Amino acid sequence: MRKPSRRSSIAPLVLLLCLLVSGLASGGTVRAAESGTAANADRVLLLYDSKAIGHEDAPNVPVTERLLAAFGLSVTPVSLDQYTPGLAEDYPRVVLVRNRSDFTVPPSVWAELDAYTGNRFAVMGGEAALHLASETSTDPLAKWAGAQASALPAGVDGTLSLAGDLKSWLGDKRTGKAYLLLKESYPFSDLELLRTLADRLSDAGIPFLLATRPVFQNTDYPAMLRYLEALKYAQSRGGSILVQTPVVKLAATRSDTTLRTKMEGFVDTLIESGIVPLGVVSEAFWTYDREFSVGGLGAFDSAVLLRDENPFFMERMPTSRSFSSSLFTFSPEDLPLEELSHSDVQTLPLPVALPYDLPETNEEMEHLLARLAKAWLPFTDYKEEDHEVVTEKHRAGSRNGVLTIDGQFMSTDYVSRPIDEQFEYERKEAVSFAGLFRAQNRFFLVVISAALIAFVILIGIGRRIYRRKFMK
Repeated sequence: MRKPSRRSSIAPLVLLLCLLVSGLASGGTVRAAESGTAANADRVLLLYDSKAIGHEDAPNVPVTERLLAAFGLSVTPVSLDQYTPGLAEDYPRVVLVRNRSDFTVPPSVWAELDAYTGNRFAVMGGEAALHLASETSTDPLAKWAGAQASALPAGVDGTLSLAGDLKSWLGDKRTGKAYLLLKESYPFSDLELLRTLADRLSDAGIPFLLATRPVFQNTDYPAMLRYLEALKYAQSRGGSILVQTPVVKLAATRSDTTLRTKMEGFVDTLIESGIVPLGVVSEAFWTYDREFSVGGLGAFDSAVLLRDENPFFMERMPTSRSFSSSLFTFSPEDLPLEELSHSDVQTLPLPVALPYDLPETNEEMEHLLARLAKAWLPFTDYKEEDHEVVTEKHRAGSRNGVLTIDGQFMSTDYVSRPIDEQFEYERKEAVSFAGLFRAQNRFFLVVISAALIAFVILIGIGRRIYRRKFMK
């Protein structure tokens, strides 16, 4: 009998070692994702002299932050007056935003930044751009050695110009794309109107993103089941479903740290109903908060970031969470549909989502459809890109235009399911009143008996008193 070779005896050990290494690597990936930033994310330090609060240049810093996030970067914003020695050297890229021409950078900070050897980029905003870029400027950071610079005038043109310059600086090769985003969808929305809008958009050849606010309770109620059916129908008509983060309520948030469980529960409800959520829609500040970024955004690798309206933090992190796919957004007022055309999309420096609230009336729907018709804008199908959402129970997403759930391809054809309208909202429990009646009978028996005894005693006492008086 031939002895087993040393190679065959070692093979199982090698296989076991590979499995262990793979397990450790996957565990590290999960931990990195839960920390709020992917382990291999390209990081950038964003330095600024002022946020120009109350001035027309106030959007400069947050716009730059969102643009960097749209290019897949993890951003660490730091004010120049809070700069600590050696900070820049920890980052492969540094972006400097100048809003104030009268801001004096401490010599030690300037010396360190001037000696920085990584990739550098300067953003000159508003009036500071005119002064700092002039030949007579004495500010050393006005002509940051070796830095690519971009002026940032107010408005969409300035934002798009900065985006183009950042694209060139980063070497990003993506082509411009436009996405139609319909947000603020709820179970109490007009579901028939939603179905009609989905039909009209599909007939016009317009793919769309539909963002739904999450529901954390009573997901088995008929109203919720009808809503899920409407979402599934929209998905079958060319819609890509996204989850829009819930509204932050100060009083409730401080004592509630169950956001992750709730968000994953809603995602599981969608998936188990045949709906594949491909990303998350949130205000940008969510990416900087530990509870919100991990609990609210942690299941998603794709995001659409809206500008901040009411930022609120439970525990602010110094660095933002990054995503494999992140869309920059312009409001309808900033970038009207009527002013866009096919050529405009070809020149967009990055993928852009145009967000509109879901119409609530037929008039609003017709107005939106008319604006879309005038735009002659080729919108992109979100499913064409790779997206993934992962919970403890499910893994779903899209790849090359095909939806998947737990590794299985899923058809988008709509198949309705019956909904029991005779839903028992409160479970009625059988109640026996026998014990109550027995206790009530005993109580009345004791009271009546005591009253009779007292009545007899009173009669006896009265008879004795009356007899004594009569005998006298």
